[in-house]
Amino acid sequence: MLVVVFDCMTVSVIGGIIDFILTMLKAPKAFYPEDSFKLGLLRNNVPVLATAILSRIPINIMDRFFVIFGGYGVSLLYRKIINR
Repeated sequence: MLVVVFDCMTVSVIGGIIDFILTMLKAPKAFYPEDSFKLGLLRNNVPVLATAILSRIPINIMDRFFVIFGGYGVSLLYRKIINR
């Protein structure tokens, strides 16, 4: 579970910094799910960089939970098949 939390925080910070840089460069973007969270944070006067990072956390928690534990489950199945 610690790996999930650490991975989620790392991906959120890196993705938020990249999104912040692209926003400052006025790069065209499509609508992404974290944009819904950004609107709420921006309405509450949260700084743009913090908004870019914090808006990714709810999505990354679910994503990393499935990716890490799904990969672990696949490795257990693979080990079980190999041992036969």
